[in-house]
This record gives sequence, structure tokens and C-alpha cells, in this order.
Amino acid sequence: MITADGQCTSAVVARLGEARASFTKLEAIWKHSALSKSRKLEVYKACIVSKLLFGLEIHFLRKHERDRLDAFHARCLRKILRIPHPMISHVSNKLVLQAAGEQPLSTQLTMKQVIFFCKIAVLPDDSLLRQTVFQPSSFDLKMFAGKRRKGRPRVSWVTAVSAHALLVAGGNSQHMQDIFRNPTALHLWKQAVKLHFSQSM
Repeated sequence: MITADGQCTSAVVARLGEARASFTKLEAIWKHSALSKSRKLEVYKACIVSKLLFGLEIHFLRKHERDRLDAFHARCLRKILRIPHPMISHVSNKLVLQAAGEQPLSTQLTMKQVIFFCKIAVLPDDSLLRQTVFQPSSFDLKMFAGKRRKGRPRVSWVTAVSAHALLVAGGNSQHMQDIFRNPTALHLWKQAVKLHFSQSM
């Protein structure tokens, strides 16, 4: 569900509603005393997080939409770990994430987007998807011609994700392109993404 101006707020709201309903249906698991917290977290990631983030990497989410994902994630983890609301427990969401060994959903989504960026880069030149992002036979971003409207330019998926990809490559665009040219580009890139985001935790 995408609006006429290219925003996907309605899609994010719908996904959060479905994820919330699924989480409620699994209430018996979250309250089960015989299941360990690690097992509950595995069920949560497999049944809730994977469904919520599936295919979402193709969208550009604004800050308030990413914040909604993170807030939902923190509430679910508090329920699983039995940590009361911060007003009562005085435990911040950051500490909740550390206790669960989890990253914010916005970070997990960014990782998926940066990996998807590599998948587009290694596609053949005749791929329509690659043609919308990169220039032919190059890893330079495609420049769209036309008159720019007045005002602050809107951040696009391509500009935001390419900026994150450059950070993964240590700020060196040539290093990033060298990885993309490697026959095992996707494997190397996934390792670089995991290393970069694990260090930023």
C-alpha cells in the first residue's frame, strides 16, 4: 500500500496491526513458565519479527515510522522478559534490547536494505530493477533528469541506503565497488554488514 506521494505509512500501520494481533495470539507462549526466555525469543523472531519485516526493505521509512517499529519491538521484548513499563521499572528500552541481545527493528531493517542494495548492484545490466538504481555497466547511482521542485529535497530510498552502504565499506566507495565486482560479492557484503552493525551496537 503506497500513497500517491510515494509514502508507505499505511503499509507500516497495517503490518504493525497484524504483528500485534499475532503477538497477542501467542500469549500462552509468552506466559509459559516451562519455556526459557531464549526459546521465547526464538519464537518471537521467527513468528513476529520475520513476518513484520518481510519485504519491507524495498520501502523508505521516515523517522516516525522507524520509531514505531522500534517501540513495538521494545514492548514485545518487555512482555517476553517480564520487564514492566519504564515508568515503573526505570529500565530503558536500550537496556531491554541489551538484555534480549537484540537490535532495534529499524537497525535490522537497515541491514536488510543494505544487503538488498548489493543484490541490486550485482544484477545484470538488462535488469529493470538495476536500471532504476545504477547507471549501465557501473556502480554509480542513476541521476534522474528534470527540474527539481523548490524546497528541501526529499530523501529517497536510493540516497539513504547508498549512504549506509558507503558506511559499511568504511567510507570508501572504491572498496565497496571492489566487493560488488567479486564473484562472491553477496557473501562478502553480508559479512561486512554484520560486522559494521555489530560494532555500532
